[in-house]
Amino acid sequence: MTPPLVPPTGPHSPLAGPTPNRSTTTDAPGFAQVYDLALARARRSEAAERVAEPVIPVTVLEEMEAASRMFNALHAQGHELRFEQDEAGVRAELRTVEGDVVRPVSLYEAVDVSGDPDFAA
Repeated sequence: MTPPLVPPTGPHSPLAGPTPNRSTTTDAPGFAQVYDLALARARRSEAAERVAEPVIPVTVLEEMEAASRMFNALHAQGHELRFEQDEAGVRAELRTVEGDVVRPVSLYEAVDVSGDPDFAA
């Protein structure tokens, strides 16, 4: 003789009431948690982009602006500052925009380490 079939009891039995919907099971941590991989990848890439964006210091931006002003002033006068490297090292020359050498310029003068606006080439 076979034993009678008895329905299972417990929290997951058909007699325990309605089963929880999918949204409540995905929000709870633990076993069989569902992850949205696309959302997780998007969050990781956003975080990586925020970290990868370099922050340019204000002093560097100011120096770039000063270099731009100097370039425009020299160009308005028909001149340009050229740097060349050879076996002896780096040299700078003040030239016309056509390429004719006006005079050699010391690197100290070209770089203007003094900070004096009247000192630069």
